[in-house]
Amino acid sequence: MPIRKRGRSSWQVRVGHGGQRVAETLRGTRQDALELEAKIRREIVDARLGRTPRRTLSAAIVRWLEGDAKALRSYRNLLEKVAAIEPLARGRQLADVVDVADQVKKQGLADSLKPATINRRLAVLRRVAKLAYGTWSPRWLDEDLGARIKLLPGEEARYVQLEPVQADALLAKVSSPRARRAIVLAIATGLRRNELLALEPHHLVTLPDGRQRLVLDARTKTARPRVVPLRPRSTAAKAAQALPVGLSAWELRREFEAARKAAKMPWLQFRDLRRTFGSWVVQRTGSLKAAQDLLGHTTMQITARHYAHLLDDHLVAAVAELPDVGRVKRRRKA
Repeated sequence: MPIRKRGRSSWQVRVGHGGQRVAETLRGTRQDALELEAKIRREIVDARLGRTPRRTLSAAIVRWLEGDAKALRSYRNLLEKVAAIEPLARGRQLADVVDVADQVKKQGLADSLKPATINRRLAVLRRVAKLAYGTWSPRWLDEDLGARIKLLPGEEARYVQLEPVQADALLAKVSSPRARRAIVLAIATGLRRNELLALEPHHLVTLPDGRQRLVLDARTKTARPRVVPLRPRSTAAKAAQALPVGLSAWELRREFEAARKAAKMPWLQFRDLRRTFGSWVVQRTGSLKAAQDLLGHTTMQITARHYAHLLDDHLVAAVAELPDVGRVKRRRKA
């Protein structure tokens, strides 16, 4: 039998072809199991005829989530975006991904969501479509539909950074010593929250001359190792001596939110601590390259997009010697 009941609401669908057997299990009704069997048989026929199998968008998203996406540090946040997309993707074919993207835009605008929020959801659909066309084997799409998914304009970049006096005011309101050390490290190193919480004692390396640095392995958001030196005898260097941080993400968020409220900075977000570090580096060194390496950006374009506006000395110099027109007084007619 191709369909067998497993438990109260689970079904196993088994279809044989070419001496091999395809077996999938799902939760639902017998009708759902029959539809799954029919889908598997269509895919077998498509494969034999050399056609690209017809796949559902939901199946493509699941394949991505169970594959490449699992290596992403932002996986949990990614699941929230997928949950927002799922009602619109349910029952749609992968070939309909552009239409689904349009629905995501319309619904997001109707719900008064910010362009940045809508664009993060569109990025999920575009990524899945790109993989289905150019990476997965056998290919799930015959056309690069991801290239047809356009993001919304008007996404505003966030340019929030703390002044040193503001950073001190925030830290003064942190009640937990562990959380204070974590926030000091975040400001002084630009580490992302997940990178910070994953630090272990072996990440702190002391050189023969006494200088110290944090050496991050490839398990970062960009899967690239990087080195972040620590200022000698600084509060950050002292905080690094007490690794690991010893806080969960929820505990750190709770302590940070309490501190920003007490410091009367409700507008401050934890990611702004990373932005503060990057801004201080650029303002004090004038080097976007240094900021790129310390922050772990994959390209200079990313760094420039966030920090190039801080390098305006050459703009001031460019206009300093321009002619000062309009100073000659007009003669009055007699």
